[in-house]
Amino acid sequence: MSQKCPLNPYQHRVSSGRLVSMSDTRRQKGKGSIVKMKDGSWRVRIRWIDDFGKAKEKAVRCSTKAEAEATLKELLQSDLKVKPIVERSDHTVGTWFDYTMDVIYQDHLRNGTDRFYRWVRSRIGAIENIPLTSLKPAMIDELLRSDQDLSNTSRAHIRRVLGTILSHAFRLDYIEVNPILKTKPIPVGTQDIRYLEADQIKTLIGSINHEAIKGIVMAQVMLGLRVGEASGICWSDITETKEIGAVVTIAGQVQRIKGELVRVPTKTEKSRRTLPIPAKLWEHIKALPKRSEFVFSTKSGEPVDPRNVSRELDRVADLQGWKRFGTHILRHSFGVHSTSAGVPIKWVADAMGHTSSSITEKHYAKSVQHCIDQAVNSVSGLV
Repeated sequence: MSQKCPLNPYQHRVSSGRLVSMSDTRRQKGKGSIVKMKDGSWRVRIRWIDDFGKAKEKAVRCSTKAEAEATLKELLQSDLKVKPIVERSDHTVGTWFDYTMDVIYQDHLRNGTDRFYRWVRSRIGAIENIPLTSLKPAMIDELLRSDQDLSNTSRAHIRRVLGTILSHAFRLDYIEVNPILKTKPIPVGTQDIRYLEADQIKTLIGSINHEAIKGIVMAQVMLGLRVGEASGICWSDITETKEIGAVVTIAGQVQRIKGELVRVPTKTEKSRRTLPIPAKLWEHIKALPKRSEFVFSTKSGEPVDPRNVSRELDRVADLQGWKRFGTHILRHSFGVHSTSAGVPIKWVADAMGHTSSSITEKHYAKSVQHCIDQAVNSVSGLV
């Protein structure tokens, strides 16, 4: 698979799908390069911009200069372009949405994201036949207002996804401006975050018999991890220290893609973080058998399926007479209890892997206000 490479000062962009120039100035721009290496071999390299604006590169090693020249000629004559883009004038909003999903994204979206985008596609019938270049902000506003079956949160999600889809059209010069930027924001009220009280957390952990699932639940509550992040922890991610026992680097997460459990990178770059492992969790981890690279694994060595964690939470909730809750409630519990205890928002945001502390503050506003009230009362008591 071609590696994405940054453009450099020696490259110049040409029409879609063609080659760009190389740093080797002995050849004409856009014709690739042949360089003799220190070991006596010859390297052939070409770079190009594909039809989606991505810089790509292909390099081949050859034994002789003649072989290198023949290889370069063959590469230049080969079809290196990806699927050609449909003419701009032919695209409607609907066909562009479909094109983005099927060609630009292809199979790169996770199952849940793909299903969600397809759902958004099903809700834009009122504008799907409008030519892409004729789409106006007012048309999008009318679409979002007219669907009375949707909550404001759902409308806000549709607006966000449409904005993402149209941003690709703007990036590839299909439209001069993204019309979503001039639409009216959808007001979304803050909702109370559900979380578990301290006694509920103790009861929950004590009621789980599966040691790997228990460890995942403990990691979510004690470290604020997403369930996939906890399930994706590998033994190589853990480092023992003399000062604090052990730390764990959250470098990936388990996701179900096309029916299979795979470990993929974290949700965002900010989600990659190193956290201290609390003593109780560390003792639990050390007692687990090392069946595979995954800390929390099944008897066969596979990572624990996040869906099985959800099933165990349902079982305990039914047993205790609680309303059922999802795995994310465990993460929320960490956020609420941390902010309520007065831990600075910035620290909580970093621990949870939020891209911005404003996200943390938005989710746990009531907890933050509680801390502010306590601070004000404490200071006023000094006067």
